[in-house]
Amino acid sequence: MLVLLVSVAGTRGFQQFAIMSLDDAEHFVTLSPAETAVHYVLNLFLLQVWYPLYGSVNPPSWSLATLFFFYLAFPLFAPRLLKARNKYRLLVVLWVLYLIPPVAATLMHWYGPAAVGFVTRNPVLRLPEFLAGIVAYGLFREGQLNALYESRAKVVAALLFFAGSFAIAAWLESHGPLNTRYVVHNGALMPAEVVLVIVFAGLAVPARFAALSTRLGNSALSIFAIHVPIFLVLMKVLKLLSIGKSPLWCAAHFSECVAASKEVIPSMATYPLYLIGTVIAAVYFQERLVAPLRDWIRSRFLTTRPRAPAAGARSL
Repeated sequence: MLVLLVSVAGTRGFQQFAIMSLDDAEHFVTLSPAETAVHYVLNLFLLQVWYPLYGSVNPPSWSLATLFFFYLAFPLFAPRLLKARNKYRLLVVLWVLYLIPPVAATLMHWYGPAAVGFVTRNPVLRLPEFLAGIVAYGLFREGQLNALYESRAKVVAALLFFAGSFAIAAWLESHGPLNTRYVVHNGALMPAEVVLVIVFAGLAVPARFAALSTRLGNSALSIFAIHVPIFLVLMKVLKLLSIGKSPLWCAAHFSECVAASKEVIPSMATYPLYLIGTVIAAVYFQERLVAPLRDWIRSRFLTTRPRAPAAGARSL
């Protein structure tokens, strides 16, 4: 709830929402009070990904909402995928399935807001990417990737493949035609993503960094939730600090201070501060809020309660 409120505070207006689009320009629409209330409820319960027309209030929450669907699908798909004999062929099949919707939308010229939202954000269409990770884990568990880890040249080649794929995708996203964006967003990078995960799965973490890496890894999901609100707050603070006025003056002349700060563009030199602050905040957010809440939910709803003894039964 707190993350949602901070994100709302950083938007153009409480009733203005982004319309889904493939171009770089931002498009907003003002909703009625009833529509606004419905959209906030969808965002609060992470259901906004199933309504394709408008963007999320906190954009990274799309990842959390989609991941929630993936977790529900995991028990259904994981056992079957891990039993597959030819997992390399299965990866190719999943990649083809992943590419079908964006290619079809491109060929049919479906570039309207609803089509963009459906193709790029619908969890069902993004499911092959998650399933590919399960298959990659199966390859790792069965030792079929050992030949890669035993060859430094193969590892370097794999990393170069990832870097090249990322560079091409970044160029297409920035300078390529509109008809490449669906495929770049959905599917084109899946082989590179799988390769990157496979390479780093084979790396051993030094013992002295094991505890720290565990804390950082556990906080990965929290970063999704909080990095945009932190960015919004930090940018406002940096702008206020950059106008050359003291905090006391800004407190006494708040409206003038805010108006002056709108014209300030923070330096990229402050970006490392944002990154470090986000990581630290994510660790504490995970350990002080998410983990205790998770443990409470588990103890409250998932613990097995002992059955009451049957009537007339004797204790031994």
